[in-house]
Amino acid sequence: MNSSLKTDVRWSPARARLVAAGLAICFPLLVAVLAACSKKALPTTEILFLSDRDGEHELYAMDVDGGQVRRVLSVDDLPPGGQLSRPVWNPALGRLFFSVSTTSNADIYTCDRSGDHLQNLTDTPSRYEDHPVPSPSGDLVAYTVVSFDLDVGVMDSSGGNPRNLTAHSARDVSPRWGPGEDRLLFSSNREGTPNIYTMTLDGREVTNLSRGKGQDGSFSWSPDGSQIVFESDRDGAKDIFVMGAEGGDILNLTETPQRRETSPIWSPDGTQIAFYVEDQSGWDIYTISSGGGLPQVITHTPAVREFSMAWSPGGEKILFTAKESEYFDIYVYDLAKKDLLRLTQNKANDYAPFWVQVDGL
Repeated sequence: MNSSLKTDVRWSPARARLVAAGLAICFPLLVAVLAACSKKALPTTEILFLSDRDGEHELYAMDVDGGQVRRVLSVDDLPPGGQLSRPVWNPALGRLFFSVSTTSNADIYTCDRSGDHLQNLTDTPSRYEDHPVPSPSGDLVAYTVVSFDLDVGVMDSSGGNPRNLTAHSARDVSPRWGPGEDRLLFSSNREGTPNIYTMTLDGREVTNLSRGKGQDGSFSWSPDGSQIVFESDRDGAKDIFVMGAEGGDILNLTETPQRRETSPIWSPDGTQIAFYVEDQSGWDIYTISSGGGLPQVITHTPAVREFSMAWSPGGEKILFTAKESEYFDIYVYDLAKKDLLRLTQNKANDYAPFWVQVDGL
C-alpha cells in the first residue's frame, strides 16, 4: 500500500480536546437549526379567537376557512387562576396584547402570535390595568387603569414609562388612538352624561367633542382621521352618528326611532360602517356608506344574536360570533359574494374572533 495514503488514526489528548470543543460549539447550533426547520411556518393571514373547547377559556388560531386549529396560549401559560381577555393584534410589532385578570388584580401582557415571548407589561398587584390598545406604530399602549376610579393610562409598548393621563374623579375609559398618534379619544362622564373627549398625550389639552345630552359610546376615528363614528341616544333611540375629527358637523346616519343601532366599526378603507340593529324581530348586522344612504342587512337571522364583529384586513369580509343553538360559534360573511360561512362547529364556545395578517412571510 502506498504510504502516502495511510492515515494516522491515533487520538492524542490534544486532538480529543479539539474535537470536544468543536462539538460544544456546533451542537447547540445544530439543535436550534433543526428546531426551526421542524416548526411549521405560520400562514400570512389567520383568525385568532377565544374558546373553551379544552375546558378553559384559552386563545386559539385557525386558517381563514376554519381549518388547522391550533392553541396559541393556554391557562398553563398564565398566572394561577388567570383569565385571558380582550386580545388585540398590532401588525407593526407583530405582537399580541391582552389583559389577564385574577381574583386580586389585572395586568396587560404581550406575546408573539405563536404564544412565545410572553411578558407582563404592567405587573402592578395594587391596580387593575385592562383594555390594552396599542398605537398603530406599536410604540405606545393605551389602556384603562382602575385604582380609586377609572382613568386612561399610556405606556411604552415594552412596559416602560407608565403614566395616568386623566387622574380625574370621573369615569374615563375606552381610549382610542388617532392616526397621528398625538391624541387619544376617550369616554368620560365628567360633565354629566358620557361624551366623547380628546386629549393630548400629556393629558393636558382635554376637549369634549360630542357635547350631547344623550349617552355617546362605541366610537373611533376613521382610517384617514377626518371623522369619528359613534353611537348615541341623543335623538331618542340609539342611532349611528358621524362627526368631524374636531367635533361639530354631527350627522345622524341611521335615524330610525323604531329600532336600536349600536357598536359601529369602520371598514379598513373608511367607505363603509358595520353595526348591529335591534328591533322587534331581533338582531342583525348591517352596513351603511360612511356618507349615509340606505343601510344593507347582511345576516338575515333576527332570531340569532350576533356580536364581536371584525372587518377583514382588505375589507371584503366580516367576522362575527353568533349563538344559533347551545354554543357560540364563529362565522364569516363575504360581502361581494353575499356568502355566509360557519367556521367553527363543536360542543364549545368559540368567540371574540379577530384577523391577524403579516406581510412578507
